[in-house]
Amino acid sequence: MIIRKNDQVVLLKTITGAEGVDRRAIGKEEKGSVARVLRVDRETGRVVVEGVNYVYRHVRRSQKHPQGGRVAKEAPIHLSNVALYCGKCGGAAKVRFKINEKKDAAGKRRREVLRLCRKCGEAVGGAR
Repeated sequence: MIIRKNDQVVLLKTITGAEGVDRRAIGKEEKGSVARVLRVDRETGRVVVEGVNYVYRHVRRSQKHPQGGRVAKEAPIHLSNVALYCGKCGGAAKVRFKINEKKDAAGKRRREVLRLCRKCGEAVGGAR
């Protein structure tokens, strides 16, 4: 899987969500906007992106929520609706992988997998 937690992604599709979350107009996140990945679910192929696809959860009164009511939270969206963001190109990046073999201080060989933008060759995200 190309996309990991804390990666910057660009939305390939307009995502609608809850209206007026936290007194902000977050009802719709536009195609082309950039956000950070909070969580990746490999089994279902879905990602939770910061500030995108808010839904309401109705909660009862409890110690945690003394008044009850509606709590907004981010819901997962499908992996096909996001792409990695290349800061140098300023848009979605198709990636290629490059494997660097290094030796650490103890003399052991370590593999480092880099994700590179196909267009400009810039490293996208961190190394694995």
